[in-house]
Amino acid sequence: MCWLGSNLAINERMIFTIIGSRNGFTALFLNDMRNNGITPLPHTFHCIIHQENLCAKTLQLENVMKVVNGIVKNIRRKGLNHRQFRKFLEDMDSEYEDVPYYSEVRWLSRGRMMTRVYALREAIVEFYRAQGSDSDLDEFQDEQFINDFAFAVDIISHLNKLNTLLQGESKVISDLYHNVGQFHGMLELWHGQFMKEEINEELFPTLYGRRNMNLQMAKYTELVGKLKDEFEMRFSDFKKHSDEICLFTAPLSVSTIPARLTMEIIDLKHDLVYSPLFQPGCDIVKAYQSLPQRYSRLKDYAAHWLGMFGSTYRCEKLFSTMKYAKNKYRSRLTDDHLYDILIITDSEMEPDYKKMLENKDQHHKSH
Repeated sequence: MCWLGSNLAINERMIFTIIGSRNGFTALFLNDMRNNGITPLPHTFHCIIHQENLCAKTLQLENVMKVVNGIVKNIRRKGLNHRQFRKFLEDMDSEYEDVPYYSEVRWLSRGRMMTRVYALREAIVEFYRAQGSDSDLDEFQDEQFINDFAFAVDIISHLNKLNTLLQGESKVISDLYHNVGQFHGMLELWHGQFMKEEINEELFPTLYGRRNMNLQMAKYTELVGKLKDEFEMRFSDFKKHSDEICLFTAPLSVSTIPARLTMEIIDLKHDLVYSPLFQPGCDIVKAYQSLPQRYSRLKDYAAHWLGMFGSTYRCEKLFSTMKYAKNKYRSRLTDDHLYDILIITDSEMEPDYKKMLENKDQHHKSH
């Protein structure tokens, strides 16, 4: 998920970018500011979804992924073989009709493929055996491989859930901070449970089903520990700015308040009209929008953080609109027309057509 910063104030500029911190625009921009004595430096954060995907790579599950992905490709790459497999599942009255492909670009497809293949592993073995090629599934006869497979299914499912929470059109930085922090807390819990060789049936149902199969809990404890440490390292910027994000999210509950905001927050705490807007679970955007101008400094502070929004969803939505509008049947579509179409499509404002037509001459009715 790319993030864009908003230059909403002269004294506190913010940039949210996917560019690396050592090379590229971010590093050059910050170094230039330091060299010229410009302060304060902007807040910089790396792409959240990309960071999560990089964290997931520390699990080192390639041995499982390679086997499972190879099986799916072998089933689906030939039309006859694929049709026979689907007919085989139908004859078995299987809950599932097929196995999905996995795309490296689409992270969520990995979890769906792993879950489906694990659920159909016995049916796949039977199908290969009927085809006379069961020797290609030696790993599926290995109990330790199936244990690793079960662990991979559960942990990737949790990463998929986090990935889904990080997506969306109206996500602000406080939402991402909460989701990432919550997942890191869960990793600490799982790490402690695995160290005690405990498996939570609700959180790791697939691995729990293998609890009597000589699980290498030390191996899984190490993997969860690596994932926990990687999340802590890659999202250290969140921790560094946690006080500021908490102040933005819950201005009435924090104890550390900048001097310039102290008077307005004290006023807001005793304001019977506007303080209820900042109760837990409130719509933080609408709450700040509702504040009157006497809370100008607090509104400016909120504007800095609200200026950090997830742009991936909007970019993909805009690209889909452009692909739909710019098709082979619209060869006369100019760049200006396409630009207008994209602006209207991306806007959340509803035009008042009646008011627009009030001063227009009425067209003659056709005879």
